Amino acid sequence: MNLVTIARIGGALGFLVLCWFAQDRFHQAGLVKALTADRAACAVAAQTADQPLDKCPAEVAARVTAARRGVVCETALKEGNLYVIRAACPEQAKRLGAELTAAQADLADLRLQIAAASKVTDAAVARAEARGTATARREAENARTIQSAPRSPDGRVRCDADCLRALSETGGDRPGP
Repeated sequence: MNLVTIARIGGALGFLVLCWFAQDRFHQAGLVKALTADRAACAVAAQTADQPLDKCPAEVAARVTAARRGVVCETALKEGNLYVIRAACPEQAKRLGAELTAAQADLADLRLQIAAASKVTDAAVARAEARGTATARREAENARTIQSAPRSPDGRVRCDADCLRALSETGGDRPGP
């Protein structure tokens, strides 16, 4: 083989390699264009809750799905929708939701107990005030009765029949010696 033949074969091989590189470059550009379009479609789909994530890579679709479930779960927790909580929330959120519901029930029960105790206390205070007022009125009436009773020369009160009757009508105590 002569040098010209080798050069022609080398040139033809070089040309074929260049054609292959050009074809591969266009193929790679097409792949990049398709991936860019898929990523744009994925970004649009990820921004809205009802769009399918079929153009997204698996790890991105999993994260977007988890974020969507998180939003649904948070909304259900705020609204207290037990059905949606059970369907959309992870186990920790369900447990925390149950603890919150139990704490709210305990709080409502304690408020009812405080209200009942307050009513009982208010009634006891009203009875004590009425008893105190009646006692003060009776003691004042007894004091007036004793003050108006006749006195002995040494200044002692002598409670006669009218005085005793007045004291008994008010429910008072006997006058002192």
